[in-house]
Amino acid sequence: MAQPVNDELYLAAIARVCRGSNVIGVGFFVADGYLMTCAHVVSKALGHNRKSYQIPAADILGQEIDLEFRVANTEQPAKATVVYWRCPKHDPAADKDVAVLKLQGSIPAGAKILPLSIPSDYWEKEFRVLGFPAKLDPGGWATGTTMAPVYDLDGMVQMKDNQATGYAIEPGFSGAPVWSPSLGNAIIGIVVARDKEREEAKVGYMLPVSRLKRALEAVELESLLDILGPQAVVVSDAVAIAYRAAAGDRLSAFPLSSQADRALALRENLTQLLSIPSQRDSVPDMLTLVGAMLTLPELGLAAELRTALTHWLEHRGADLAALVAVAQQSLAPILAQRHQTTEAHLLLWVRTSPDYDSKARYLVSAVFIPDASVYDPVSGAGGITLTAVNRFRDSLQGDTVAKADLEKVLQACLQEISTSHGQALIEKELTLEMLLPIPLLDSEVDHWDEQAKQQLPPHLQALVDEESVAIFPIGFRYPVVLRIAERVEPYFSHLRSPWQNKWTSIKAAIASQQQAKKVLTSGHCHDFQTVFAKADCLGMHLVNTLPPKDRQQRLLALVMGAAPAALWLRKSPPKTQCKRFFNGLLEHPLGEIACKVREARKAAFEKRSDRHFGHHLALVWENPKLVPTETAAPTADYPLEMPH
Repeated sequence: MAQPVNDELYLAAIARVCRGSNVIGVGFFVADGYLMTCAHVVSKALGHNRKSYQIPAADILGQEIDLEFRVANTEQPAKATVVYWRCPKHDPAADKDVAVLKLQGSIPAGAKILPLSIPSDYWEKEFRVLGFPAKLDPGGWATGTTMAPVYDLDGMVQMKDNQATGYAIEPGFSGAPVWSPSLGNAIIGIVVARDKEREEAKVGYMLPVSRLKRALEAVELESLLDILGPQAVVVSDAVAIAYRAAAGDRLSAFPLSSQADRALALRENLTQLLSIPSQRDSVPDMLTLVGAMLTLPELGLAAELRTALTHWLEHRGADLAALVAVAQQSLAPILAQRHQTTEAHLLLWVRTSPDYDSKARYLVSAVFIPDASVYDPVSGAGGITLTAVNRFRDSLQGDTVAKADLEKVLQACLQEISTSHGQALIEKELTLEMLLPIPLLDSEVDHWDEQAKQQLPPHLQALVDEESVAIFPIGFRYPVVLRIAERVEPYFSHLRSPWQNKWTSIKAAIASQQQAKKVLTSGHCHDFQTVFAKADCLGMHLVNTLPPKDRQQRLLALVMGAAPAALWLRKSPPKTQCKRFFNGLLEHPLGEIACKVREARKAAFEKRSDRHFGHHLALVWENPKLVPTETAAPTADYPLEMPH
């Protein structure tokens, strides 16, 4: 139940919009940190002389506005940024002359949010409005009665002052919330205009709340992004499931975003949800999404996040019990089939063979895991051994594969997954997990082509070159992570438990949004083996390139220390900013690192430059539950191959 408006609440919710020492109009809180005002108030505050409908959004959005609050008996200057600008003139869904401001910094102590209402009738309803006419510093109240919408395309409602004396609507009142004691003591609109030709008539106009739909949707979007955006990686699964619940059978027409960047995907998904034609008269889709997120305890939303989302719903007058009922009904079929929308992985396992190591030949196997949540590495259940590897094995050389053929093996495995198991990848992203011996971990596997150029028809091969049209590298198309193959060998099986413990700590660091630089330890230290073995060392980073042997020693120390993550630059070309960008990468939350590495690799491909730091990034990311099927201990001279 919304709190009825009274003098105290009204005064605590408004701000004066200023240009220097001059008050231009009024703004008022409609959500935490968000104020609504008139577009013409904003344009004048920014010094524009044109009509607001003549100014394109690009010239206004992001501009800074001066505000002044008077709360808790103090005068508090503040600044806000324009985040929403009026619809084009005579748009059928117009919110004529409306702008939304996002407050910079914290909300003033004692500030309040005003409840909005859409009445069915406006005739002869009392209104009260506070404005700030010129040379009237404390402001003044205008009172009167509302009438009805006038004969225009913008839905304005006429207001009149019934008194011979007192203030009427005039400059300085624009943007003020219209309070109606006759209509439940709620805010029913925003002052936008007056009759300038017949001032003696004391007539003004308001835009009713019903015509503020787009502006209020923008507030919903931005305020929800304020809550979810900082945890976009952590909540991505919950948002994806809740989006499906809200979209229902409209999902095929309005699919989830394919953006790799979780923050961008979150914004795209929420924006699209607002644009979907609603199927629920009583429950907006955005509220259904938030309700669904709160109905998913198994996703483990942090208590602070749940509280913020609950507050977000309560401010919008949502019936939480009704939302939970709708969400549970929508979620039931989705949760029943949740295994169909989990992560898929390809494990390419490359191991050394004592008999053929000197010949650069390796034992190679590959497993496709359509659903990581049901995969059992002990029995192999949930994994599909790929047969594409077979044609590259040489039976005369111990069924090994030449190093030069490893890229072809991967291409063949991707082709097999696409042709034989493509249905299992619907609505999933395939992560490539490259289990490589330590000497191969500096190989630029993320640069491997996803398809062989030679497989293209001859007339298309001639069109492919490095400058214009190139075969996409796997690092552009897929998330690619390195795995240390030695870690899963029986020799290190005694480290499985500490490896699992450190991976649990990795997940906790992700959930708490810890920066990568605070989780990954610098590998540029002399006692790195001792450091990596500490319980609180979860991985390493190397900003400076090291000689191959030094880097390989640190990777071995990672295995011996059971630390499951590492990030380094394979090279740092001179006269580039690779190191600076690498250090910037470490500033991001640990949970975003894989996504940021992929973004950097895409950027490097787009620039076709090996001087971009994304060209040289290597990432080790080792989930102990995603390992090849366990085998018995190998013989002394020949490691066993993964069963197939």
